[in-house]
Parts: sequence; C-alpha cells; structure tokens
Amino acid sequence: MYYNLSIFFKFKYNLKLNNILMEMAQSIHSVDSYNIIDEIDFGETIVFIKFGTDWCLPCKQIEQILVDMPNCITYTIDVENDEFEEFLSKNRI
Repeated sequence: MYYNLSIFFKFKYNLKLNNILMEMAQSIHSVDSYNIIDEIDFGETIVFIKFGTDWCLPCKQIEQILVDMPNCITYTIDVENDEFEEFLSKNRI
C-alpha cells in the first residue's frame, strides 16, 4: 500500500539482511533499482522509501528519524533525479 506523501512507505513481512538492518538510508538511483527493491519480500521489516533532495533540511531530519527506527530499512530517492521524473509524475509524488 502506498501513501501519496513526500514519504511513503510499504509494509512487508519477514526478511533479515544477514540479521543486520541498514543503519543508513540507501539511495535508489534508477527506476530499475526501485522496481527490483519493490519485488523483495522484506518480511516483518518495515521499509520506508523517502522522496526528497540533498538540500532539504526537513527531508534530512525525517531521514534521520527513519534510520533510527528499529526493524526498518530506509531507501531514499532524489526527486531531482531526471530518471524519476515520469515515475514521480505518474504516481503523483
């Protein structure tokens, strides 16, 4: 389920990445990478996909909150990345 916000997240259940959750947000640089991540069954791990920019202070603050949450993985997508222009428009982000 997706939410039309600058941050949207998807809940999936029961994946462990070598029993270590990422402590930093991982950047998604292409739509193909996003589609691959979208197909992964993350199990009970909460997956946040944050849309923002490097210069946006509120985006950085939210990212730090998400990264510090237990049992979750945070991915970021730069809204100024031209490759995501059609994707962002199509999904009203």
